[in-house]
Amino acid sequence: MDLKALELDIERIEDKASELGLDFFDMKFVLCTPEEMSFIGAYGMTGRFSHWIFGRDFYKLYLRHRLGLVKVHELVVNSDPCIAFLLKGNTILENKMAVAHAFAHSDFFKNNIHYSHDPKTVLRFFAENHRLLLEYEECYGKQRVEKFLEAVLALRSLYFSQGLRGDDKGFQRTGEEDIYLYLCRKSEVLESWQREIIHRLRGELEYFRSLARTRIINEGWAAFWHTRILRELDLPAEEAVEFAVKNAETLSHEMGEINLYLFGKEIFTALEKELGIKEIFRIRRRENDLGFIEKYLSLDLIKKLGLFFYRKGKSGVREIVSDPAIIKKLLLRGIYGCWHPLIVIAEGEEDNNELCLRHQYDGRQRNSYYAKKTLELIHLLWGETVSLETFWEGRPVVFIYSGKEHILRNK
Repeated sequence: MDLKALELDIERIEDKASELGLDFFDMKFVLCTPEEMSFIGAYGMTGRFSHWIFGRDFYKLYLRHRLGLVKVHELVVNSDPCIAFLLKGNTILENKMAVAHAFAHSDFFKNNIHYSHDPKTVLRFFAENHRLLLEYEECYGKQRVEKFLEAVLALRSLYFSQGLRGDDKGFQRTGEEDIYLYLCRKSEVLESWQREIIHRLRGELEYFRSLARTRIINEGWAAFWHTRILRELDLPAEEAVEFAVKNAETLSHEMGEINLYLFGKEIFTALEKELGIKEIFRIRRRENDLGFIEKYLSLDLIKKLGLFFYRKGKSGVREIVSDPAIIKKLLLRGIYGCWHPLIVIAEGEEDNNELCLRHQYDGRQRNSYYAKKTLELIHLLWGETVSLETFWEGRPVVFIYSGKEHILRNK
């Protein structure tokens, strides 16, 4: 790879991005092997603490890369300066696309109001957590700390979906405690160092939750601008042809999945035509996925993109949902909980210390094996009986773990 040529390409793309109105952090580009890219993708951040859960995710991602099922061209860290990792082995054109994409991500990170962390200190925060956990391993034992981290990380999806709204009495309300704060305040078995770990991991997960809640609009913004920037560069004929092919692949539908690049880009393209370029910059600043889809995804665009959902019909047979209004409603429901099941803290019985969780059932049944294993890990943090209210095989039930046995009770 000609590093000097890559540096010149980065400068040209930076100038074009600035000319088009993007306002980004200072950028730092790093070349990585596929193995290194899989490592960063699995951990989500450089310098993060080590755990077997991340190792499992690394193995899955790296295996998919080796089998040709996925190819991660770039990864961008929301920091100041903003760090973008480029894949070694990219073609010259692929690097240009990745660089333009990274500048647009950086613009989004810098200007969107839904990021609560300080970008100047985020890398240091993750590194400090890593050092602290190494100290705890020396003091309390590696296995004990690793098992505790497993229990805390098991609640990631629960935390991602919380802090929203509940419809029934006893559900969490906006602004109330999430599962981590609730455990820190009310658990009688946590030691001070364990509470410190929960608070620090909650801080890390808030970084990732902000990314999860802006994923569609962020990727759509980046795809919109990498397409615009590359089209305005004076590409050689061979690169222009390669760009047309590669960009079509990037923006093509994937079997069984929504292409976030295409989805978000098409919304921004329609908005630019309708409202003008200045307004889409304002939308980029103030919206997360929920507001972006609720306000700006038109039913006509849903038809144009050919979106549909599968869902279980009355007879138990899977059916296709193609009504645009229903599709939009289902999209908003998924975005509302960051695509995780919405499980909230409910009121327990007054005569015991049971921790009661309630699943807002939406027709999708939870996996009983994972539900039981998660209750076991929550019990490690709570110390008393833990229960989950949900629907199972068409009836309301309660999964209960007492610390000794699992009980399935009809509600």
